[in-house]
Amino acid sequence: MAYSIEKALRKTLEERGIRQKFICERVGISASSFNLSMNCKRELKANELISICLYLGIDLNTFKN
Repeated sequence: MAYSIEKALRKTLEERGIRQKFICERVGISASSFNLSMNCKRELKANELISICLYLGIDLNTFKN
């Protein structure tokens, strides 16, 4: 199952040239968990999405359906 938030976040990171490892280190998410989320095998937790958005300066509503 593809999760729209994860797909949108992946696109945003790719557009900004940000590697998964970089964002994981900056916001304190394990690389393995984040990788699973980006490959739609695990839902991204709300606190993880909030941390990423705060770090990147993205409004959470960006990922609203």
